[in-house]
Amino acid sequence: MTGKKNDKTAGVFSVIGGDLKDIGTTFAQGDFKTRLSFLIMGLGPLLRGQIVKGLAFLASELFFLWYITGLGMVYLGKLATLGTVETQKIHRRTIYGDNSFLILLFGILTIVIILAFLFIWRMNIRENREEERILRSGKKLPTNGTFLYSFLDHNFDKTLLALPCLGIFVFTVLPILFMVCVAFTNYDANHQAPTNLFTWVGLENFKSLFSFGTSGFAETFVKVLIWTLVWAFFATFIDYFLGLAVAM
Repeated sequence: MTGKKNDKTAGVFSVIGGDLKDIGTTFAQGDFKTRLSFLIMGLGPLLRGQIVKGLAFLASELFFLWYITGLGMVYLGKLATLGTVETQKIHRRTIYGDNSFLILLFGILTIVIILAFLFIWRMNIRENREEERILRSGKKLPTNGTFLYSFLDHNFDKTLLALPCLGIFVFTVLPILFMVCVAFTNYDANHQAPTNLFTWVGLENFKSLFSFGTSGFAETFVKVLIWTLVWAFFATFIDYFLGLAVAM
């Protein structure tokens, strides 16, 4: 078992090492258009006449810089504490402080956007390398029209999946990540944003969940777990045999 884990870890580091080596090779052997694209995404394709592709990469970088220099860095900087300025009431006036919910949500979103940007930046480097390879072989690069038409032809699957994947991330993945992170905070009825702040407590909630006694919830957890398993078994069992009965 340990050997398999070590092999997987070694495989991950091998992939990362291979990518870093490829990036270095591309920069060292690439022309000035490719090297400039390391800093200004899409510049290489733009200078080679790939206007649509180049503008797409450039727009990605501009959006990233706009977001990260605005909301991104603000929320990411407060993610470690989930806010320090509490909401105050002075006479009849309410002065709102930090909102732990928004800090956690946009902090997670910022991390995801950074990872997505690194992925797109890597695609930008690969695209420059591929364009150089095509030109060095004496061939011509695809026209902008051909590139756009590809999303209705052999890349049509990407066109169809783009919106559903975005929806899955926004309405499924991001909320799950958010709720998982909430489990490591002291969020409860006494720590409701934006009136009150909540903060990280590590594994304290899980210790309480699996602890028996007056301060623990293990007994309640076991009862809920048993009921969930019983419900899941009979729900599946009854559906299966009712389905067979209907089919016959």
